[in-house]
Amino acid sequence: NALVYAEVCPAVLTCSGDRTAKVWNATTGDCELTCAGHDGAVNSANATPDLKWIATASDDGTAKLWVVDGVTQVVAVACTMVGHLGALHSVTFSQDARYLVTG
Repeated sequence: NALVYAEVCPAVLTCSGDRTAKVWNATTGDCELTCAGHDGAVNSANATPDLKWIATASDDGTAKLWVVDGVTQVVAVACTMVGHLGALHSVTFSQDARYLVTG
């Protein structure tokens, strides 16, 4: 799958008030993937270096972990993390990509 991602790299990951995060092809400007499913603005998005996982943090108080299928170019929610009392402003992967940190 990593070779499939090479076709969309270099990539730019954006987050937006429209409740989505998007992966853009930095060469062509085309939107390659859209993560849609939050109930509030997405304030932060981060991806593993191989683009197999994307994490998002939202005004809706949740963080979502998304799994990316590089063959079909489909993204799906793998896990929704709840428990914060307010909006989330940031999310990042640990250096080994085994953990998420939110705030």
